[in-house]
Amino acid sequence: MNNLERLHALIPMLLEEDAPQFTEALERWREDPEKFLEEGLLENSGIGKEDLAELDPESEQGQIEILLAIAEDLAYTLYLDWQGEESEGDFEIWVEGRMRAFGESFDSTFVEDWKEQVDLDSLQRGEYIRHKFRLVGDHLAGRGYMLIDLDLFGDDYRLFLLRKASWESIFKPVQEGPDEEEEGLFFGLKPYTELTKDLKS
Repeated sequence: MNNLERLHALIPMLLEEDAPQFTEALERWREDPEKFLEEGLLENSGIGKEDLAELDPESEQGQIEILLAIAEDLAYTLYLDWQGEESEGDFEIWVEGRMRAFGESFDSTFVEDWKEQVDLDSLQRGEYIRHKFRLVGDHLAGRGYMLIDLDLFGDDYRLFLLRKASWESIFKPVQEGPDEEEEGLFFGLKPYTELTKDLKS
């Protein structure tokens, strides 16, 4: 299974009922690349304007950019730099929105309680947000949800929230990737437990 096949298998789980938007956007790009780029959809993925014209709709990178652009536009994903949130609480706000989309509530009071009990100044750069991943991830896992990162092997995070049953149903080649890295863009999926396994309690 190559990377494009893996990506296409994931899209219904990551975009849920909005998955058809991926196919529609890809078709618009194939039919009229110039007009499609003028729509500005791909700018939602965070790619620089100077790189847009170099993208190929048939490439792994091009199609992942479409996925990320739609996911960002519809708040399925949250982009975070490795150092953490742009504004304190961005992560909890996003989780609350995703849980609301699932028809459930999310009260982040327990995060504030944790912050009062921890010496935040003792945490190294990048640790604070990963502690929040673990704290919130454990809470969500107990309610049947899985926090994951669409890992593009950079120094940032592309978070998604799935039902645990959906995560467990992703067969191993999609979840872990091919045995050997292919030429071009390679991506992986990491559960929050993988992102936080080296943290001290």
